[in-house]
Amino acid sequence: MRALAWEFPNEPYLASADRHFMLGDSLLIIPVLEPNAEAVSGVFPGESTGTIWYDWYNHSAITDSLAKSGANFTIPAPLSHVPVFVRGGGVLPMQPLQDALTIKEAQTHDWAVLIGLDHTGEASGSLYLDDAGTFVNKLPLTNVTVIGVRQWPTKVLFNDKNVDSSYDDIRQLLEIRNLPNVTFSRAWGQNWQLTWSSKPMIELLDSVRSLALERSYGTRKCI
Repeated sequence: MRALAWEFPNEPYLASADRHFMLGDSLLIIPVLEPNAEAVSGVFPGESTGTIWYDWYNHSAITDSLAKSGANFTIPAPLSHVPVFVRGGGVLPMQPLQDALTIKEAQTHDWAVLIGLDHTGEASGSLYLDDAGTFVNKLPLTNVTVIGVRQWPTKVLFNDKNVDSSYDDIRQLLEIRNLPNVTFSRAWGQNWQLTWSSKPMIELLDSVRSLALERSYGTRKCI
């Protein structure tokens, strides 16, 4: 756990932000501390450096002008929901551990990776694996989710192999799925590279329109 003022030392107003905290350098936690509250007041730090924040649950970027200005911002927090946000620029290895309470139990869960791109389109992260004595992690990587992809990916490769992927242009989210066939030798047993080609949305829409016109013209000609 880290205080916001420690993680963002160039923003002195964060010294009074004592009701939310960073978990590592990539997760912002804004807990609900009042009984029966359905909203909470919080601040999104990093405004001076162009930090982007993403909602942990739906992976959409926080775009409200008040939130981006560094001012206090009201965040919906219904019952059983804890507001959590991902800092752009981080890479988060994850395991679905709803039923795993120990390291031994976690050894049966495949890996996933969540990548939040920063305003320059970059991200980095690290992972420490506790082997619990003699544990060698042989679990595959199941999927990779990249948020903040601003241009439509036209070709997605994992270690130079075509992979199953989808893109949500509203949330700017790229999902790569069904990776166990590619990482069967274990997720962290070798280096891997994820690459994609992309086009700006305007160029892509122009290409779609051109193709539609060609098809329409061809149909008329055949008739």
